[in-house]
Amino acid sequence: MQIIAFLLLISILIFAHEFGHFIFAKIFGVKVIKFSIGMGPEIIKYQGKETKYTISLLPIGGYVSLLGHDPTIEVTEADRNRSLPSKANWQRFIIMFAGPAFNLLLPFLLYFIYAIFDTQHVAPVVGQVNMNGPAGSIGLKSGYVITEVNGERVKYWEDFSRKISKFPGTPVSMKFFDGEKEHSVMITPTKEETREKISINKYEGKIGVTPYNDSFTLFFSSDKDFVVKSFDTITHINGKKVESRDQILSLKDKNSVEKLTILRPERVNVPLLDFFTLKKIELENVSTEFLSSLLSPEMAVWWVHPSSVAQKAGFKIGDYILSINDQIFSHWVFLQNYLDKQKDDNELTFKVKRGEQILEIKTAQRLIKGDEVTGNPYYELGIVPYFIPESTPMLKIVTSNTVISDSISEMWYQTKTMTQLVFTAIVKLVTGNLSFKHLGGPIMMYEASGLALEYGWLSLLKLMAILSINLGLLNLLPIPMLDGGHILFILAESIRRKPVNQRFKEITSFIGLVCLILLMILVFKNDIENFIFK
Repeated sequence: MQIIAFLLLISILIFAHEFGHFIFAKIFGVKVIKFSIGMGPEIIKYQGKETKYTISLLPIGGYVSLLGHDPTIEVTEADRNRSLPSKANWQRFIIMFAGPAFNLLLPFLLYFIYAIFDTQHVAPVVGQVNMNGPAGSIGLKSGYVITEVNGERVKYWEDFSRKISKFPGTPVSMKFFDGEKEHSVMITPTKEETREKISINKYEGKIGVTPYNDSFTLFFSSDKDFVVKSFDTITHINGKKVESRDQILSLKDKNSVEKLTILRPERVNVPLLDFFTLKKIELENVSTEFLSSLLSPEMAVWWVHPSSVAQKAGFKIGDYILSINDQIFSHWVFLQNYLDKQKDDNELTFKVKRGEQILEIKTAQRLIKGDEVTGNPYYELGIVPYFIPESTPMLKIVTSNTVISDSISEMWYQTKTMTQLVFTAIVKLVTGNLSFKHLGGPIMMYEASGLALEYGWLSLLKLMAILSINLGLLNLLPIPMLDGGHILFILAESIRRKPVNQRFKEITSFIGLVCLILLMILVFKNDIENFIFK
């Protein structure tokens, strides 16, 4: 299926681009000699009235052959009025621009289709609250529903997150419902530096909350020998699927439960890696005594990287982090955010619960130099929390009842955001602020299509949209042999009111061709290094 997904991905991107050139050439009366999807030997062909349509062997591009576009091919007197050079500059401009334009318009359709089917969203219900952050200071609590930010209605968690991120360090109005009444408050999101190498804004606003979730994973404050163990995940109680943590806590009213179905992680013996399998276990007549020792699993250490500063300092699997530098965190996200801000090697003091003991561990993070791809140095401690995909249904989900309007809004947001991100990336590449190792070719696209396919065919639409934006913007670069180069020549002719010297065109086109060949060699080299040798 991966090869089918890849070929479908490439074919649609190429078709959209070439169809843009094709349709406007037809509109303006330019004769189209050939329309090809792919390069190299033809495997499927059809001769129309005047245009030959082909699918070629190599899925690395395509082309539309327009009469008069190649100056080495003679144009008969009968066809002269149907040649590309005979058309007005504005018509030629539109024909050349239409290819990239169709690639930039295609994502609107793809994101709309994706959103039409993606009707389930995370509810704007507060989960964990960082009491050291803005949310804690205004009294937000778990279970409260966020209804409005800056006068705009909030329907889903992603709405809230996107709206808050726009106001780093700036006061903003917010409304929330506590179960009885709605409250209006002013809140100032913290100014957080964006962690991504490629981003539209350098800073984003955060208030210190996570979406509401129920964790079905167990963790104990005591090391008593219970039948259930820390990091077990309860999936069924007496054969009934667990839908909320309250179902687990309600067992306190009973001395025992007839049957528990759990998933227990069992480590694979790979010393340097966090590998484990999940074993399904059926337990019968289980005492509910373990409920009295339960802690939230959010702050439990699942893995300590070998040779890390955390291991050397004395951290162990199963430690429960109570505080860092006397600051208490209710969720690993807040802990990680705090650690990310410590951009130095100053000593950190951790209070840790290990069984019945309270320990103090002092250590500093280690500076890790960025690799050739990201180029971002960062500080690392070497501990990670526990997460399994089987626990993801714990988020509160709501189904959209305004699918069309939601889809239009999401289509616009995603297309605008991804176009800005890709444009930013291209500018960084051209100015030398981003490594060319980020570039990939057909092998990268093949691997990406397989990865997207693992999440379903709809995810392939999102990948296609991103690649289409890339193709559209890259083709607009003012490089001879690309559409942007042809557009540059047309603009020059319009300004000078006479054709660009043919010899100059040939020389610059040759230079452009050499640049494109070198670029193809580079992306193939990246593909081979990243996806074959790694």
